[in-house]
Amino acid sequence: MANIRDVAKIAGVSPSTVSRVLSGSARVSEQKRNRVYQAVAELQYDLKQTQYRGPNKSSSKIGIIMQKHAAIDLAGHPAFSTAISSFEKEVHLQNRRSELIMLDEMLYKNFSILDEQEVAAYFILGTNEEQEDILLPYLKSKHLPYIILNRWVSDKSINYVNIDDAVAAQQATEYLIALKHRRIAFIGGNKNFRNSKLRIAGFEAAMQQAELEVDSHYILQGDYSELYGYEVGDELMSMQERPTAALVSSDIIAAGLQRKLRERGVKLPHDFSMVGWGDFTIASYVTPALTTIRMPTSEMGTQAAIALDNMIRYPDVIGTHIVMRAPLIIRDSCIEYSQA
Repeated sequence: MANIRDVAKIAGVSPSTVSRVLSGSARVSEQKRNRVYQAVAELQYDLKQTQYRGPNKSSSKIGIIMQKHAAIDLAGHPAFSTAISSFEKEVHLQNRRSELIMLDEMLYKNFSILDEQEVAAYFILGTNEEQEDILLPYLKSKHLPYIILNRWVSDKSINYVNIDDAVAAQQATEYLIALKHRRIAFIGGNKNFRNSKLRIAGFEAAMQQAELEVDSHYILQGDYSELYGYEVGDELMSMQERPTAALVSSDIIAAGLQRKLRERGVKLPHDFSMVGWGDFTIASYVTPALTTIRMPTSEMGTQAAIALDNMIRYPDVIGTHIVMRAPLIIRDSCIEYSQA
């Protein structure tokens, strides 16, 4: 018997797109809609298989799981706050409501607490690799719909909405190399985050492809905070052979770094170029305005809510993978390197 993934394969679309078509959603182009209906006819797919499960005791509530410190300080995590805002708007349009669930030590040691929440699905963000390696299999074993924000996981059945961190980091580093920078630093946040590791991998790939040395002293990691950016500026300036540019994996870190470097008398970007990450509001207002990788966090939040709606309605939708573009936005913080 054909299933929704068979329809998706024949139509050349994702299972979530098939679900949207069969549920009557207007969010699908006419061309894709026609391909889905043709695949349904070809496979003689029984549409009754995908009937809406109907509301149940818990279907009106979506849980948002975040690390406790990030949940308390959302203002300090603009990517999270933007994604959550757009997520909640879409959830409201679905006639559901959301509830923040803080991933504290109690929950981390006893995920069975989630069984008492009466939640239909979960949106997960801001977790580290150790937490994810326990939390995601638990939700999967309980057949609870979930989607995780900006995390690549090797298990293809894991549901995620992502950018390609490695590709984005590689392209940003190639941009600095094209500006004739050879001593380039990578300044990152929490090293235990999967996307932090992918960004380093992309940075190293670009350096190696250009046959440039990857100096381990130039790879610096701490926190995704302005304070860390401010503090790491002293470390950069104390190096005997200073880098001339950096890929900074957060606009917030970059803002702190810019402030420290100006205090140290460094002329930006003439003495030091940098590329940020996120394209948060602050990127346009710092001086110089920050060249940065644009994270489509608002769109990612919306797509996460749509994906969860499909998973709730159609339980055979699994392995939802949404990958979005993260373009480099050119502003004023980078300049061609000159030894003169």
